[in-house]
Amino acid sequence: MDTHTFFLIMRNEMKLQMRSWVFRFFIVLSLVGIVAYQMYIHGAGSSAWKMVALPCSMPLMNAYLFSVVQSLFLIVIMSEFPQRLIRSGLRDGVMVRPFSNTVYYWGALTGIFLLFLLVNVVEVFVVILLVNSVNAAPLSLSLYFFYILTLNVPCFFFVSGLAACLVARVRSFCQFSMVCFRCVLVALYFAWNI
Repeated sequence: MDTHTFFLIMRNEMKLQMRSWVFRFFIVLSLVGIVAYQMYIHGAGSSAWKMVALPCSMPLMNAYLFSVVQSLFLIVIMSEFPQRLIRSGLRDGVMVRPFSNTVYYWGALTGIFLLFLLVNVVEVFVVILLVNSVNAAPLSLSLYFFYILTLNVPCFFFVSGLAACLVARVRSFCQFSMVCFRCVLVALYFAWNI
């Protein structure tokens, strides 16, 4: 695998996603929505003592909420992935040199992964600054990064792999979206009842 082409495709995919309105909406929803929900749940006047007493409850809730939001947006991003290849003009910057499909897919997936990881780390720091400053819960940075590595990263690879597999099998966007959203809802139902 040519690393120069890989990094070129990765950087191009990161630029394409940062220009996308779907990714911008994801950033706003994850930064504002998750932080506002955690302020509501873990705020200064919180009556849910279990959410404040344990040092792992805030990082776990943060990682869980980010995984749900990440899953929903990954379904949308991965469903547009094959259609972007068909449309002209989006790959013109990297089409000047030949490359294989493997290099392209790994580069694009790595670019999307790095963007989601960057949003996750920024969201963790915003939660630490805003929610932990008004909360009496103990702060443990290691737990935040533990849940990023053990919950959010595997969730990213599972959902992106599932979405890539389903988009290759199901040709209709509506059927693909319905199957993926049903999978996410079933996972949410079982995770919420644990």
